[in-house]
Amino acid sequence: MKNNYNFSERQNKIIKMIALNYTNKEIAKNLYISESTVKADVRAIIAGLNAYGRVHASILAYKKHLIEL
Repeated sequence: MKNNYNFSERQNKIIKMIALNYTNKEIAKNLYISESTVKADVRAIIAGLNAYGRVHASILAYKKHLIEL
């Protein structure tokens, strides 16, 4: 789903996985990337959405129609 936040395709996947309560380790395993890459993407997502944390970022992403559950 295209958005105005300039998140990468991988970051969009990560946002959805966060909303589905995946851990960083589970996200890394599913996307075949390192946990440190996931952590960096999560930080970028939180900053990009001006969120307070993972849960807030997933709520904002849903409200802004960046993800569908």
